[in-house]
Amino acid sequence: MFQLNKSSGDWPWIASMPAFAPVPKKDENVQHYGDDPMASGPYQVASLKQGSTLVLKRNPNWDRSTDPVRTAQPDTIVYTMGLDPTVINQRLIADQGKDRNAVSSANVPASLLPKVMGDPSVAGRLATSPSGALSYLAINVTHAPLNNLQVRQALEYAVNKKAVQVAAGGAKIGGELATTLITPGIPGYQPYDKYPADPAGDQAKAKSLLSQAGHASGISLTLLTQNDSINLAEAQAVQSGLVAAGINIRLKPEDSDSFYADAGASKANYDLVLLGWLPDYPSATGNIAPLFDSSQIGNGNFNSSHYSNPAVDRLIAQASAETDQSAAQSLWGQADRTIMADAPVVPLLYARNAFLRGSNVADFFAPPYPPYADMLVVGLAS
Repeated sequence: MFQLNKSSGDWPWIASMPAFAPVPKKDENVQHYGDDPMASGPYQVASLKQGSTLVLKRNPNWDRSTDPVRTAQPDTIVYTMGLDPTVINQRLIADQGKDRNAVSSANVPASLLPKVMGDPSVAGRLATSPSGALSYLAINVTHAPLNNLQVRQALEYAVNKKAVQVAAGGAKIGGELATTLITPGIPGYQPYDKYPADPAGDQAKAKSLLSQAGHASGISLTLLTQNDSINLAEAQAVQSGLVAAGINIRLKPEDSDSFYADAGASKANYDLVLLGWLPDYPSATGNIAPLFDSSQIGNGNFNSSHYSNPAVDRLIAQASAETDQSAAQSLWGQADRTIMADAPVVPLLYARNAFLRGSNVADFFAPPYPPYADMLVVGLAS
């Protein structure tokens, strides 16, 4: 039995997450729990080379008859880390040796789509999700001149979302153009567009807003992005639209570890940062609270815009505590619109996921939510 210290409308979702598991009281040391994690499912850690390889082996204490959800077909699962998405997908396209038994959580880059879609034997191994994360551009509202609302509004109009979509693989693979913070398919989603413009942007309106803000000659900004082929392509697409509006952009690509450390730092060293976000469970709580609650600024958290609005904090607290789901969804929709009026982010895409599998992999698909291959059931054909 759980005794909560405050009301939580999302508690049933939280308690049903795959990562929700009993932990012995002796293992409550959160900082060191990962050193020797408890295994209550079908697998346990066999070995770990940090940042390189994780090997899982079957848990001898797991009883298949007590677990109708997880088929746990493979005896061993090997996770290889640190590979560029292009390298991963090139290996899966080639489909040689052990890669015939491999799956990927790295989206197929747009540069490889012609090779994938042009070969039926490869296209047949592609799993595409109907929905996914929100791809967005976070604006550091504490940095001048981005602390001026008109400058942030100029960015809303200047971004060429169509170019970002193309860089991500087009509408079918990359996803639809986004205008909201709550994504389609999540209860509370209300379609609207606070900054309506052509898919390629409205650079003239952006220039006008910059001029009204006292920056008729333009501004210069730094854009933080991950140093891999997919993120760099999308960052360059963002850069193209902003440059056309008189906004000079310097790209700052970083490896994954440095990127997330900087994006979650208490003192931001960027003006803009290209990010993607998927809630842990299908509730608007996950779309709004982690990214826009003022308590989530810095310390490794994900309010990378450094956005703080007491009215939004109150809406988040009220909606989070609301057990009437209809009322909660109305509050989350109100929070979405209130935040977008302040323009701390530019929604880019309701991203899709597109993953390849090896030819000997069975039961590999991307469900509506979460839009990743269901590793509880994936196995080998032979």
